Amino acid sequence: MEMLPKRIVYAKNDAHQKFLDTFNGQLKGRTNLSFLVVIEFVGGEQLRKKIEAMLGNPTYLPDEWCSARDAIVMFDQALRAGVAAERLGHRVMPTYKNNFPAIFEGKTIRDAFEILERAYASNTTYGGVSPVAVVEPKRALVYRKGSPLPCDYFVGVINGLLKLFSIDSTTREIACQWNGAPACCYETTWAN
Repeated sequence: MEMLPKRIVYAKNDAHQKFLDTFNGQLKGRTNLSFLVVIEFVGGEQLRKKIEAMLGNPTYLPDEWCSARDAIVMFDQALRAGVAAERLGHRVMPTYKNNFPAIFEGKTIRDAFEILERAYASNTTYGGVSPVAVVEPKRALVYRKGSPLPCDYFVGVINGLLKLFSIDSTTREIACQWNGAPACCYETTWAN
């Protein structure tokens, strides 16, 4: 198994790098499987095979807890190959919906943010968010703290989630934990 590069490509600074180097959170195997499927969809089969080989060709069982360090490797290598983190994020919630369609039935835009938080809380050990999302009629603020994934990945996650509700949104990170904020804060706005 190859070693991870000394510097993670999406580390914003030394504090972020140290966090990634020492991160020991876990996630469900289905999450790593989803990441690999999305990486293959966006970056191609060769990239997925390269990443799996780098990780020692692991077998992820959907309900098994796995090291989230594998996800750090996946995202580091995908970004090094030129795949945009936001684009990867955009595909995550549609993949989640394919696996759990009943969760989305009859839900509203307000419910979308609750679905997102429940998905993170049930599939990761690092899903804690503070404060809870603030949802207004045409705007929402979503917070993330202690995530090992790239910040701009989460921009794509939010936009992909809202697309499932037929809403075209614009999301941007307006505060970052790695630049001194208490948590990363994402502002998303929409017109419809």
